[in-house]
Amino acid sequence: MANVTQWAERVINLPEFRAVMGRVKFCAKVIPATLTESKKEEKKAAPAKKEETDEKPAKKEENPLDALPPTTFNLYDFKTFFVNTPDRRGLGMKTFFEQYDKEGYSIYFLHYEKYEGEGQVLY
Repeated sequence: MANVTQWAERVINLPEFRAVMGRVKFCAKVIPATLTESKKEEKKAAPAKKEETDEKPAKKEENPLDALPPTTFNLYDFKTFFVNTPDRRGLGMKTFFEQYDKEGYSIYFLHYEKYEGEGQVLY
């Protein structure tokens, strides 16, 4: 916590920060943690719950996506292929459109405005 406090003090004392947020004061009195007491209560309550397991387990809710038909497009294999392909615009996109499952997936086109210098290092 000492390093976090030092960092916070440095940020708070920056003129740019003070211009927006004004003067910030840390609390004078430390509030004690009460989490340890609740953990002790949970540990005491846990064995009692294990003894009362005569009830039937609750039925899990069904996921509505499970009702969709299975897809033929293996996304993990395609991503691995695409990342390792040097010709992403040519061979990579050609392979994508050959394997793409129109019934199981949707394609959206988004255009992002990039800042100067953004996106120069590609991963």
